[in-house]
This record gives sequence, structure tokens and C-alpha cells, in this order.
Amino acid sequence: MSPSGHLSAIAGAYAWHRALGNECIQSDHCQLVIDRQHPSVWSSNHVSRVRAETETEIHAVFEAMDQAFGHCRHRFVSSDCFTPPQFLAHLALRDYRELTPTLQMVLPGDLAPVNAPRLNLRQVEQDRDWEIIGQLVQADHDEGARTNHAILAGEVSRGIVEGFKKKIGPCTLYLASIDGIECAYGMAVRCPGGLGMVEDLYTLPAYRNRGVASAIIRHCVDALRRHGHETVFLGAHISERPKYLYYRLGFKPLMLTREFVLER
Repeated sequence: MSPSGHLSAIAGAYAWHRALGNECIQSDHCQLVIDRQHPSVWSSNHVSRVRAETETEIHAVFEAMDQAFGHCRHRFVSSDCFTPPQFLAHLALRDYRELTPTLQMVLPGDLAPVNAPRLNLRQVEQDRDWEIIGQLVQADHDEGARTNHAILAGEVSRGIVEGFKKKIGPCTLYLASIDGIECAYGMAVRCPGGLGMVEDLYTLPAYRNRGVASAIIRHCVDALRRHGHETVFLGAHISERPKYLYYRLGFKPLMLTREFVLER
């Protein structure tokens, strides 16, 4: 696949994954993703794939957002390299706040060798597994790196876990444990068009720098490629250190995806 083909395919796959399991409305110039049961979860109530350029098209997108997200106290926009700059300018005009951009990275070949600890990886299936995932998600949110250091209410963390559950099928969530202690998780996503994504990686601080995340990534990449998803990508906040790990493992920087929020 050419670099331009990668850009288009990965931008589409990223938006598809965000919408998976939620109500989705496709309009002429954007995609609206809605979860009325969890109105405080930004990633489940947002607009993406914005392709509005003219004043008329841009105002139509904002009107569609107001109609779709009347149950929310926020407006959340996920953009990619195809989002028109005219629309981004209107976000600035309307006082949307930009969050930390995400560096999307693609694995063009084999993963570099991984020195991993002896750990157990299992698919998240049982109720007890989901309880542990809930605890780890809460720990992740308390730490704040994924949430742009915002303090999230418990209902948001629970909503995120419910979002994970709704994506199971195309997505497989893995739980890692060392010496019987569950310490990390990660998701392998089988996207349309033969793409694979590694998403939602988290390791407890006490277990970092031991190869746990690398082992989860290796497991996800192997699983995705066994199912024919040869092109694998993942994302990293540009301000956080995981991007260096991903680069050492063989992932190459491809593009930035950016997010903007307006809180009411």
C-alpha cells in the first residue's frame, strides 16, 4: 500500500473503531457517533470524518452536532489529516480546546525482537476479568496521561469499560498478569480492509520498563496477522514516552490525529 493509501485507510479505520458499538449517523460532511447511555464519555459522543469546507457546509456540521449531542454537556471533534483547515479554523473561532495530538504509527514489516518477562495473557471474557479491567481503567484515569490529566468521574471510567464490551468481536481485549497479579491490558482490533490496530494499552506503573507492553503488542500483532491483517498501526500521545518504544519496535510515524473539545 502506498503512503497516501495508508493515510486514507488508517484515518478511516481509526474513525470506524471509535464508532464501533455506538449509534452512528453518516451525513454528507461528517460522521456523528452517539451513546445516549454514557453522555459524559467523549470518545463515544463525537464527530469525526469532517470534510466540510464552505461556510454552509461547516455551519451544517455544527447544527448536526447540536441536534445529535443534545444529551451531552460537551462537543468533541476528532480530526485527521483530511480534515479541512477551514473547519479547524472555525473550531478556534468557537473556542474549542485542542487536546494532546496522537501520533499514528504503522508497522511496515516485522516487529523487532522483544525481551519480555514471563507473563500470562488471556482474553477478557468472564465477569471477573471485566471487573479487573474496570480497576485498571480507573487506575489509568487516576494517573491522567490518557485523559490529558483531567480528573474524570467514575461514571466516565465505567462508560469506557462498557464501550470496550460493545466492541468485542472485531476487537479482542487481552489481560496480562505476572505472578498472578493482573497488571496490564491491550486490545487487538481487526479493522476493515485488512488493517489491524493495537489500541488501549495500559500497564500499571510498578510493572513498567519490564517489557510488559512490548509483549502485549507482540501478541496483538501476531494475532492480527494470523487473521490476515498485515498492516498494523497504533497511536501514541505526542507528549508521552510510549512513542519511543513503538519506534524501537519498528512502528514508523505516519500522521497526526487531533482532538478538540468544547465543554458547556
